[in-house]
Amino acid sequence: MKHILNELRAFIALITMLTTGLLLLASPPPTHAQCVENPADTITCTGTQAGNFVGDGNNETVTVEDNATIQGSINPLGGNDTVTVEQDATVENNINGWTGDDEIINDGTVVNVILGAEGDDEITNNGSVQNGIGGDDNNDTIVNNGEVGTGNSGNVGGGAGNDDITNNGTVRGNIFGGSGDDNVTINVNSTVGGTIEGGFQDNTVNGDVLTFNNSTGDADGVAALDAIAATCNVTTTNGDCAGMVSFCGNTFTFNSFEQLVNAITLTPGGCNPVEATVITDDGQQATIPLSNTTPNEIICENVKLFQTPDGFVQVYSGFGDAFPNGFLVSVFKPSDVQVGDTYNLEDPNTPAWSVNILAGNMLNVLNEANTIVGTCRY
Repeated sequence: MKHILNELRAFIALITMLTTGLLLLASPPPTHAQCVENPADTITCTGTQAGNFVGDGNNETVTVEDNATIQGSINPLGGNDTVTVEQDATVENNINGWTGDDEIINDGTVVNVILGAEGDDEITNNGSVQNGIGGDDNNDTIVNNGEVGTGNSGNVGGGAGNDDITNNGTVRGNIFGGSGDDNVTINVNSTVGGTIEGGFQDNTVNGDVLTFNNSTGDADGVAALDAIAATCNVTTTNGDCAGMVSFCGNTFTFNSFEQLVNAITLTPGGCNPVEATVITDDGQQATIPLSNTTPNEIICENVKLFQTPDGFVQVYSGFGDAFPNGFLVSVFKPSDVQVGDTYNLEDPNTPAWSVNILAGNMLNVLNEANTIVGTCRY
C-alpha cells in the first residue's frame, strides 16, 4: 500500500512539473508550430510540424490530422479548448489543456502525457498515450478506450475534484481517483496492470465508488465480486473497501473505495463459449454463445431464420402460448427472390402470416392483419 501511494504521489509530482514547465510557454506570443489557422482559433496541423503549439488563450479548436506529427507539445493556454489528435497522428511530447473546460480526444499517439490541468476537462483516449493521463484540478472525465503506458508503467489519475474515470482498454500502471469523491468504472474485459485506488480524500459514506461493468461468462468471478461488495457497502465509510477479483483471466486489485458496484451482465457458456453470428433487432451483426442457438440459425426480434444446407431460408415467427417454438411462415431461396415479393405457406394448421422481401437482404414478417411483427436480415 505504501509503495502504491508513493508511486501515485510521484505521478502527481510529474504532473506538477509538467504544469510548471508549460507555464514558461505562456509568456511568448502564441506560436502555432507550422500549423494553419483558418478561420480564427481553428487550427489544423498536417505533415511534420516543428516546435510547440502554444495558443492565444481564446477558445481554440486544434486538430492534428491523420499522419501528421507535432515535434513538441500542444498547450492552448486559457479558454475552453478542443484538441483532437486523429488516427496515425503523433504528438511527440505533451498535451496540456491548461485553464478552461477543455476536451482532448486522442485517436493517435501522444509520446508523453495528456494533462487536463485547471477546469472541468474531458479526456478520451482511443489511441496510445505512452506515459500517462492526468485530470489535475476540478471535476474531470477521463475515458480510456486505447492504451496508456508501456511495459509496467503508465498511470491514469483524476487529481483534485470529483472525477469520473472509465477504463475500457489497457492501463499498464495504476488508476487512482485522487482527492474528492470519484467514480471509477472498469470494463471486466479491460486490463489494469497495477492497482485501482479510490484516493485519499476525506472519507464519506458516498466517497469513492468503484463499478465493474460489461459482460463476462465467469460466474465465479461475479460471485466473488458480490461477496466483497456485500461487506464493503454495509460497513465501509473510511475507504477500506479493498480486494482482488478475476474475470476470465483479467485480474483487478483495488483499495481505498467506499462503495463497490456490480453492473456486470453474466453471459452463458463460461469463459470460452463457442459463438455463432446472429442479427440483432436493429439489423446489426453480433455474436452469441452457441449454447443459445445453432450454427445455421439467425435470431431477430420475433423472428427466427434457419439456413438449410441446400440454400433455403426457413422463416419462423409467432412465438407465444399457442406456438412456444413459433411456426413456419415461409420458405424461400435467396437467389430466387426479388424486392417486393411476398411469400406464405397457405398452411391451414397455422395462421396466414407472410414474408415480404426488402432491399439489402432484409425481410418483414407480417401477421394476418398485414402488420409487421418483425424484421430480419437473411
